Amino acid sequence: MRILGGPCGTVLEGGFVSLAREEPDFRAHVGAVTKAAVMAVPVSRVAAMGVVAMHEVEDGSKMEQSTNPQLDRRIKKFTSTLKKEFAADIAENPSAFRSKVIGGMRARLPRSRPGRRASPEIRKASEIYQRDYVPKLKEGNWHLIAREVFPDYSSLPPEIQRLRRMTLRAAVHSLRYEALARKRRSIRASA
Repeated sequence: MRILGGPCGTVLEGGFVSLAREEPDFRAHVGAVTKAAVMAVPVSRVAAMGVVAMHEVEDGSKMEQSTNPQLDRRIKKFTSTLKKEFAADIAENPSAFRSKVIGGMRARLPRSRPGRRASPEIRKASEIYQRDYVPKLKEGNWHLIAREVFPDYSSLPPEIQRLRRMTLRAAVHSLRYEALARKRRSIRASA
């Protein structure tokens, strides 16, 4: 296997891989690194991070290869079975067949929840709000919550404190609304 520019980056001297780091995960954009810190990672750690490598297929095209060989074997077996059983459909319209298969796979495989994950501060503030204010049906004291969540809150200027309180309140309410909406959707789906 030959590592090329792509999700795995570029192999450097000494067994290191050059990766572009973007929070919260690693993504390499070889030749187009913008607002990302480039770092060198040992090749042995690349597999542990679940980074995907690029390798050349027999026909010269590039294909992603995961770090899970068992999964690669299953995918290869599945595609060869599809090619045998649906040769006529593939010959008729290969792109439509591919779209149908990929769409069906995506619909049946688990996926992550939509939206951005909340930061630890927002989750902690949400827990405080739900524990101290929601059961009592009281408006949240965002000044106290912000002081508990952000360690440097007291040392900030009043304008920045106000901005922190406003963004914290909006983020907590957004997080709670998403959770309630997910709960309502799951109840409707099961009914």
